[in-house]
Amino acid sequence: MLLIVALIACTQEVAAPEAPPVTAATPGPAEGAPEAAGADADGWRTYGTPFQLEAPTLTASTLLDAPAQYVGQRVRVTGEVADVCQKKGCWMVVADGERTMRVNMKDHGFGVDRQSTNGQADIEGIVTQRAVDPEHAAHLASEAQHPERMPESGKDVVFEIEAHSVRVKRAS
Repeated sequence: MLLIVALIACTQEVAAPEAPPVTAATPGPAEGAPEAAGADADGWRTYGTPFQLEAPTLTASTLLDAPAQYVGQRVRVTGEVADVCQKKGCWMVVADGERTMRVNMKDHGFGVDRQSTNGQADIEGIVTQRAVDPEHAAHLASEAQHPERMPESGKDVVFEIEAHSVRVKRAS
Protein backbone atom coordinates (compact mmCIF):
# COMPACT_ATOMS: atom_id res chain seq x y z
CA MET A 1 0.00 0.00 0.00
CA LEU A 2 2.83 2.41 0.91
CA LEU A 3 4.40 1.78 -2.50
CA ILE A 4 1.16 2.68 -4.26
CA VAL A 5 0.84 5.89 -2.23
CA ALA A 6 4.47 6.83 -2.97
CA LEU A 7 4.09 6.17 -6.70
CA ILE A 8 0.85 8.14 -6.89
CA ALA A 9 2.22 11.01 -4.78
CA CYS A 10 5.23 11.48 -7.03
CA THR A 11 2.99 11.91 -10.04
CA GLN A 12 0.40 14.22 -8.46
CA GLU A 13 0.58 17.96 -8.14
CA VAL A 14 0.97 19.45 -4.67
CA ALA A 15 -1.40 22.35 -4.06
CA ALA A 16 0.45 25.62 -3.65
CA PRO A 17 0.01 29.30 -4.32
CA GLU A 18 0.57 30.54 -7.84
CA ALA A 19 4.27 30.67 -8.63
CA PRO A 20 6.11 31.76 -11.74
CA PRO A 21 6.50 28.87 -14.19
CA VAL A 22 9.78 26.98 -14.19
CA THR A 23 11.35 26.98 -17.62
CA ALA A 24 13.62 24.36 -19.15
CA ALA A 25 16.50 26.81 -18.84
CA THR A 26 15.96 27.33 -15.12
CA PRO A 27 14.55 24.19 -13.51
CA GLY A 28 13.67 24.77 -9.90
CA PRO A 29 11.65 23.14 -7.18
CA ALA A 30 8.92 20.64 -7.89
CA GLU A 31 6.06 21.95 -9.96
CA GLY A 32 3.33 23.04 -7.61
CA ALA A 33 5.61 22.87 -4.56
CA PRO A 34 6.19 26.00 -2.52
CA GLU A 35 9.10 28.04 -3.82
CA ALA A 36 12.06 28.37 -1.49
CA ALA A 37 12.93 31.80 -0.28
CA GLY A 38 15.68 33.41 -2.34
CA ALA A 39 19.20 32.29 -1.71
CA ASP A 40 20.89 33.79 1.32
CA ALA A 41 24.16 35.72 1.10
CA ASP A 42 26.12 32.45 1.01
CA GLY A 43 24.00 30.95 -1.80
CA TRP A 44 21.90 28.54 0.32
CA ARG A 45 18.18 27.98 -0.40
CA THR A 46 15.90 26.56 2.29
CA TYR A 47 12.93 24.23 1.68
CA GLY A 48 10.33 22.61 3.93
CA THR A 49 9.69 23.58 7.53
CA PRO A 50 12.09 25.60 9.70
CA PHE A 51 15.03 23.65 11.12
CA GLN A 52 14.56 22.54 14.74
CA LEU A 53 18.07 21.28 15.46
CA GLU A 54 20.52 24.15 15.86
CA ALA A 55 23.47 22.95 13.83
CA PRO A 56 24.53 20.04 11.66
CA THR A 57 25.37 17.21 13.99
CA LEU A 58 26.48 14.56 11.51
CA THR A 59 28.36 14.39 8.26
CA ALA A 60 27.02 12.04 5.59
CA SER A 61 30.14 9.96 6.24
CA THR A 62 29.29 9.51 9.93
CA LEU A 63 25.67 8.61 9.18
CA LEU A 64 26.62 6.18 6.40
CA ASP A 65 29.18 4.47 8.69
CA ALA A 66 26.39 3.17 10.97
CA PRO A 67 22.92 4.18 9.74
CA ALA A 68 21.10 1.51 11.77
CA GLN A 69 22.02 3.24 15.03
CA TYR A 70 20.08 6.35 13.94
CA VAL A 71 16.81 4.68 12.80
CA GLY A 72 13.85 6.51 14.29
CA GLN A 73 15.95 9.50 15.33
CA ARG A 74 15.68 13.07 14.10
CA VAL A 75 19.11 14.04 12.75
CA ARG A 76 20.71 16.95 10.96
CA VAL A 77 23.16 15.85 8.27
CA THR A 78 25.42 17.61 5.78
CA GLY A 79 26.73 16.09 2.58
CA GLU A 80 27.14 16.19 -1.18
CA VAL A 81 24.03 16.01 -3.37
CA ALA A 82 24.59 13.04 -5.71
CA ASP A 83 21.23 13.17 -7.50
CA VAL A 84 17.82 14.87 -7.42
CA CYS A 85 14.42 13.72 -8.73
CA GLN A 86 14.25 15.31 -12.17
CA LYS A 87 10.47 15.20 -12.27
CA LYS A 88 9.48 17.08 -9.10
CA GLY A 89 12.51 17.46 -6.81
CA CYS A 90 10.68 15.26 -4.28
CA TRP A 91 13.77 13.21 -3.39
CA MET A 92 17.52 13.53 -3.53
CA VAL A 93 20.50 11.32 -2.87
CA VAL A 94 23.22 12.43 -0.47
CA ALA A 95 26.68 10.88 -0.83
CA ASP A 96 29.99 10.26 0.80
CA GLY A 97 32.19 9.04 -2.02
CA GLU A 98 30.51 5.96 -3.47
CA ARG A 99 28.18 5.47 -0.48
CA THR A 100 24.73 7.00 -0.86
CA MET A 101 21.47 7.49 1.03
CA ARG A 102 18.10 8.59 -0.29
CA VAL A 103 16.38 11.66 1.18
CA ASN A 104 12.62 11.83 0.65
CA MET A 105 10.81 15.12 1.18
CA LYS A 106 8.20 14.54 3.90
CA ASP A 107 4.79 13.71 2.44
CA HIS A 108 5.95 15.07 -0.96
CA GLY A 109 5.15 18.42 0.67
CA PHE A 110 8.00 20.26 -1.03
CA GLY A 111 10.63 19.80 -3.68
CA VAL A 112 14.20 21.00 -3.99
CA ASP A 113 15.99 22.64 -6.91
CA ARG A 114 16.43 19.96 -9.58
CA GLN A 115 19.84 21.40 -10.52
CA SER A 116 21.33 20.78 -7.07
CA THR A 117 23.38 17.73 -8.08
CA ASN A 118 27.03 18.09 -6.99
CA GLY A 119 26.04 20.86 -4.58
CA GLN A 120 25.91 20.71 -0.81
CA ALA A 121 22.93 19.87 1.39
CA ASP A 122 22.01 20.41 5.03
CA ILE A 123 19.13 18.05 5.88
CA GLU A 124 16.99 17.55 8.96
CA GLY A 125 14.69 14.56 9.22
CA ILE A 126 13.99 11.12 10.58
CA VAL A 127 16.20 8.16 9.63
CA THR A 128 14.18 5.17 8.43
CA GLN A 129 14.92 1.66 7.22
CA ARG A 130 12.95 -0.20 4.54
CA ALA A 131 13.12 -3.23 2.30
CA VAL A 132 13.97 -2.50 -1.32
CA ASP A 133 11.04 -3.06 -3.66
CA PRO A 134 12.22 -3.60 -7.25
CA GLU A 135 9.18 -1.81 -8.75
CA HIS A 136 9.68 1.24 -6.54
CA ALA A 137 13.43 1.23 -7.31
CA ALA A 138 12.63 1.19 -11.04
CA HIS A 139 10.26 4.14 -10.56
CA LEU A 140 13.00 6.10 -8.77
CA ALA A 141 15.54 5.23 -11.48
CA SER A 142 13.15 6.58 -14.12
CA GLU A 143 13.25 10.00 -12.40
CA ALA A 144 16.99 10.02 -11.71
CA GLN A 145 19.62 12.08 -13.46
CA HIS A 146 22.29 9.62 -12.24
CA PRO A 147 20.64 6.19 -11.74
CA GLU A 148 24.09 4.69 -11.14
CA ARG A 149 24.13 6.55 -7.77
CA MET A 150 20.91 4.93 -6.51
CA PRO A 151 21.22 3.69 -2.93
CA GLU A 152 18.92 0.75 -3.73
CA SER A 153 21.31 -0.83 -6.28
CA GLY A 154 22.22 -4.36 -5.22
CA LYS A 155 20.67 -4.08 -1.76
CA ASP A 156 17.78 -5.76 0.03
CA VAL A 157 17.44 -3.06 2.71
CA VAL A 158 18.17 0.68 2.59
CA PHE A 159 18.32 3.49 5.11
CA GLU A 160 16.70 6.79 4.18
CA ILE A 161 15.96 10.20 5.63
CA GLU A 162 12.42 11.53 5.68
CA ALA A 163 13.31 15.22 5.42
CA HIS A 164 11.34 17.97 7.12
CA SER A 165 13.88 20.71 6.36
CA VAL A 166 16.50 21.01 3.63
CA ARG A 167 19.05 23.68 2.70
CA VAL A 168 20.81 23.34 -0.65
CA LYS A 169 23.72 25.21 -2.14
CA ARG A 170 24.33 24.56 -5.83
CA ALA A 171 27.83 23.70 -7.00
CA SER A 172 29.64 26.72 -8.40
